Amino acid sequence: MYRLLVVDDEETIQITLRRLLEDEGYEVEAVGDADAALKLLSGKVFHSVISDIMMPRKSGVDLIKEMREKKFNQPVILLTGYPDIDTAQQAVKNNAFDYLTKPIDKSRLITVIHSAVKQFESEVESELLFERNKKYREDLEKLVIDKVRKLQESESKFKNVIEQSLVGVFISQDSKIRYANQKFFEIFGYSRDDIIDQESFTDLLLESDRGRVSAIDDKLENTDTNYLHYTATGKTRNDKEVELEVWESGILYEGKLAIQGLILDITERKEYQNKEKDLQLKIMHEHKLASIGQLATGIAHNLNTPISVILGNAELLQLKYPNSPELEKIIRQAERMSGIIQGLLNKSKQEQVQKPQLIDLNLLITSELEFFRSNLDFKHNVEKAFSFDDKIPPIYAVYSDFSQSIMN
Repeated sequence: MYRLLVVDDEETIQITLRRLLEDEGYEVEAVGDADAALKLLSGKVFHSVISDIMMPRKSGVDLIKEMREKKFNQPVILLTGYPDIDTAQQAVKNNAFDYLTKPIDKSRLITVIHSAVKQFESEVESELLFERNKKYREDLEKLVIDKVRKLQESESKFKNVIEQSLVGVFISQDSKIRYANQKFFEIFGYSRDDIIDQESFTDLLLESDRGRVSAIDDKLENTDTNYLHYTATGKTRNDKEVELEVWESGILYEGKLAIQGLILDITERKEYQNKEKDLQLKIMHEHKLASIGQLATGIAHNLNTPISVILGNAELLQLKYPNSPELEKIIRQAERMSGIIQGLLNKSKQEQVQKPQLIDLNLLITSELEFFRSNLDFKHNVEKAFSFDDKIPPIYAVYSDFSQSIMN
């Protein structure tokens, strides 16, 4: 369960926000000033902070400054009953997640908190992935340095150390692999008889990488370069692609120039990096969708009033001129516009609910396809036929999952 911290010097605001947010499934704690909030943050993990700006002793902006100094990275949503340019500028300058004015719109607050919590959760996971990758690289560098040092100690210990290595090791000479350790064979899935004196290292790579790696080997053999580091994609015996990190250096092997290589399978590390990128894109996408939904809802609310006025006056005129076909058209179109607006508001509300609920599939399909009437191609060139079974029971699911499926 996500935990939120409410900071406000008015007890009534604390109680109101606590009840509202607990009804949305959050665990909520509330305090009356910034110092109490900092003390709580030192002992517990909170996913977001909702703070009033104007408080005695220390303001909400002061709270953000001290949080960042103490390395508390939770997103802070600032609330104020006296909005002005200075406070807004201070909020932006101190990296407040959002800035809301009182009285607070419930749906707007819930949307902002949901985005803040998701961003914090994703940032924490990204940080863990980063630290894990960092440690992985550090351990790898220590491992490589250690193994190279051991190789240089004495020739008698060479094979014993290399055979037990966690890094793949090979020696290439005259475009053939003359030696490889057990880890090397495990990475590619081949036996010694398949590889030794039969294949070159480049034969085990994707064709697109072979020319580049051959040029690297030529540079080691024909110049004064002693050490090269690169990445490439290998291909196993079962045609599985593996991402490789390779270190190569020139050595003498049995009295002749050769290339000694260390290889590491970094496929898992690549997957971590891709996952981190996906998390960042997900954060951006969710924030964008939330902003679009808020804009659409605001427009729909603003259109409701003039439509109601038009419809009301048209109905009054119809009482005076009951046989007017023009008034009938006005009323019919105004009612249709009102229905579209109400449908948009209902859709926006449903899209914000991320918890499972009972859904009528027939009604959901009808409502979602109604939004495509504004698409001229769908409206004029697509033949629609609806055939619903009224015995289908409601399903228990997240509305936005199914509405997105139908839209796709």
